[in-house]
Amino acid sequence: MKPKINPSAEAIPSAGMVGSSQAEPLQPGTEQTGAALRQKAEAALRRKAPQLSSQLEAHSLEEMRQTIQELQIYQIELEMQNEELRRAQVALDVERARYFDFYNLAPVGYITISEAGLIAEANLTLATLLGMDRGALLKQRITRFILNEDVHAYYLLHKKLIENAGPQRCELRMLKSDGTQFWAHLAATAEQADDGVVLRVVLSDITERKQAESEVRRLAFFPMLNPNPVLEFSADGLLIYSNRAAQSMAEAIGSADVLNLLPSDTKQIVTKCLASRQPHLRLETKHGPRTLSWSFYPIASLSVVHCYVGDITDRVRQEEQLRQSQKMETIGQLAAGVAHDFNNLLTIVQFETSILTENHSLDEQTRAGVDQITKAADRAANLTRQLLAFSHKQAKEARLIDLPALVADITSLLRRIIGENIILSTHATPGMPLILADPGMIEQVVMNLAVNSRDAMPHGGQIDFTVSEITFDSAAIPQHPGGRPGRYLKLEVRDTGTGIAPEHLSRIFEPFFTTKEAGKGTGLGLATVFSIARQHDGWVKVASELGLGTVFHVFLPVSAIPADAEKSPAVLLPATLKGGSETILIAEDEEPIRRLIQVTLERYGYRVLSAESGAKALEILSENGAKVDMLITDIVMPGGISGRELAQKLQVLRLDLKVIFTSGFTSEAVSKELNLEPGINFLRKPFSIYGLVELVRHRLDSVSATSSGA
Repeated sequence: MKPKINPSAEAIPSAGMVGSSQAEPLQPGTEQTGAALRQKAEAALRRKAPQLSSQLEAHSLEEMRQTIQELQIYQIELEMQNEELRRAQVALDVERARYFDFYNLAPVGYITISEAGLIAEANLTLATLLGMDRGALLKQRITRFILNEDVHAYYLLHKKLIENAGPQRCELRMLKSDGTQFWAHLAATAEQADDGVVLRVVLSDITERKQAESEVRRLAFFPMLNPNPVLEFSADGLLIYSNRAAQSMAEAIGSADVLNLLPSDTKQIVTKCLASRQPHLRLETKHGPRTLSWSFYPIASLSVVHCYVGDITDRVRQEEQLRQSQKMETIGQLAAGVAHDFNNLLTIVQFETSILTENHSLDEQTRAGVDQITKAADRAANLTRQLLAFSHKQAKEARLIDLPALVADITSLLRRIIGENIILSTHATPGMPLILADPGMIEQVVMNLAVNSRDAMPHGGQIDFTVSEITFDSAAIPQHPGGRPGRYLKLEVRDTGTGIAPEHLSRIFEPFFTTKEAGKGTGLGLATVFSIARQHDGWVKVASELGLGTVFHVFLPVSAIPADAEKSPAVLLPATLKGGSETILIAEDEEPIRRLIQVTLERYGYRVLSAESGAKALEILSENGAKVDMLITDIVMPGGISGRELAQKLQVLRLDLKVIFTSGFTSEAVSKELNLEPGINFLRKPFSIYGLVELVRHRLDSVSATSSGA
C-alpha cells in the first residue's frame, strides 16, 4: 500500500514560497498579466519537480486528490486577491489623476520653494498667473517675480518659517512675465525634506480684493473728509454715522452733539424714504440765527438712508436781501409813478394857495385855512421826496458841503420842531474836510434821525449830534458791511430814549416798517436815511439797548474835490418879481398845471403858447418859430415825444432857445444826461408861483445855454 500524502504546511507552496528568491515578487503597481504570472509559476514548479515527485509517491491517491483540491482553492484565492489588487491599482491611478487635476487646476497657485529660494514645483495655475510655461518656472528664484519694494516682506516670511515659527502669511506685489503687477497673498508652511527645508506655499491673486479695499477706503474718505456734513441712518431711524464736518457744524451752532440738531421727524422721514425709495429734499430747520437744509437719500440695497446737511444761513440772508432789493425796486417804481402824478396835484394846490395868499380881501379865518393848506402841501411834498429818496429815484444834486455847519444850521430849526422838553447839542472839531453831497438830502437825514429820536423820548431827553473824521483800512471793513476803505465823516446821533428791541433792529431800515402806533409814523424815515447814505457811497450803523437809548452812525466819504473848485450857486432874483415880454412855449400834459403856468406868466407880461404834447409843441413852433424865446417842458410826456426829445428838436430849429425842464421826479441818469441844475434850468414839482417867475426871468437873462441847450 502506497504511503499517504501528508497535507502539511511544508508540503504546500505558500505565497512566501512562490515569492522566494527564485521568483520575482509581486509589487503593487506593476502591469504583469495573468499569463505572465502563470509562466513564472510553471517555471518554479519545474525547478521543484524532483522533490515534488518523491513527495507524491509517498502519498496515496486520495491524499493527492485532496491536495489538488486545496491547490485549486488556493489558486482561486490568489486570483481573487490579484483582482482586488488590480482594482485597487485602478482606483489609485484615478485618485492620482484627480489629485494632479486638483493640484494643477486649483483656483490658487501651489508652489514648492527650496531653502535656497528656488522654485522646485509649481502648478499650472501659478504658471498661468505668472504668464510662463510651468517647466520654465522650475529652478527660477522666487524673488524674480516679487516687486523690489516688497521683497523684504518675502524675506521676513522665509525667515520666520526657517525659524520654525509655524504657518506664515503675507501680502505683497508680484510681477508677471510681461511686467504687469498684481497683489498676491502667500500662505506658507515649512517641512523637512531629504535635501533640506522646503516651503510649501499657497499663492492667491488678491488684486481685485485690494482694488475693492482701495475703493472702500476712497469712498470712506469721501464722507469722512467731506467739508459738508454727511450722516447715515439705519432703517429704524437711528444715527449710525456722522462725519467730522457734522460735528464741527454742531459745535459751531453751540451743540455738543449732532443728535441735538436732527429734525424732530427724522425717524418718520427715514421710514418713508426707504418705503417709497424716494428722497426727501431740502427740509429746513432753524437753530437760533442759523438755518440748516437737510436732504435724505434712501439706499434700499443697504437699508440705510444717507443725509446731507447744508448751512444755508448766508443763502437765506442773501435771498432775503434780494427780496428786499426787489421790494425796494418795486416800491421805487411805484413811488416814481406816484410822485409824478402827486407832485402835479401838489403844484396845482401850491399855485392856487399862492394866488389866494395874494388876495388881501380874505378874512383872518380864511387866510389861516389857506396857510394850513399850504403847510399840508409842503408836508405832502416832503413825503414824496422821502419816497423818491429811499427808492433811489430822486436825482442827487451834489455840491461841496461843510457838514458841521449844515448840522449846526438845521438844529436851530429842529429846536422849534422837536419841542422844549428835549435838549439838543452839537459837537464838531474845527477844520473838518468837506463832503460832496446833496444838501437837501443830508438835511433830510438829520431831520429824520432827530424826529426818530424825539418819538423815542415822549417824556423828554437829550439828542447829541457829533461830527468827526475817521479813516478805515481794509482790516476794519468787515465790521462795517457796505463800507469801503478811505476817509469819512461820521455823523453820530445819540439819544436817551427807550431804545430799540433786538428783534426789531434788523428791520428798522425796511420801508414802511414802524413800531409806532397807527397814524404816528409812515415807516419811511429811517428807510430814507439808509437810502440817502447809500446814494452818497456811505452807510449807516445802529446800536441800541432797551431803556438806554440809541445811537446812529452815518458815514459819508470825504470829498477829493478842492473847496475852491466848487461852482458858485445860482443867484435868483430878489423877492420883488420881474416879468417880461418874451414869448414862452409851454409843453405840459396836465391841463390844470399848463393853464396855471400860462395864467401866471401872462400876469407878468409874457406872451404864452401852450401845448399838451410834444407833437403839438413842434407844430406850434413851426408856425411861430422865430418868435419863441423859451421852452418850459415836462420831462415825462405822452404822445411818443418826451421833453428831452422835444428840446433837442426845437433847438435844431432855434439854436438860442432857452429851456426849463420840470418834473415830479428825475432819476440820476436823466439828471446827468440833461445837465439839470435846480435854479438854473430845472424846476422840481411841486413849485410855487414865485419860484417859476424868478427862474424864467433868470434863465432868459442868462448869457448862454448849457451844453444840453437848456
